[in-house]
Amino acid sequence: ENAYQWFLEKLTFLMDEEPATSETVAQIVSGDDKKARILKELML
Repeated sequence: ENAYQWFLEKLTFLMDEEPATSETVAQIVSGDDKKARILKELML
């Protein structure tokens, strides 16, 4: 739970937008941009 919360906080920082949610995570991961690659690296 704490790791997931940390992950969402880091993702929110990367997005530089509103707080991340599971939905936005899915949208970014499904993409093929720089943020998606960073996110995939963080998830490993």
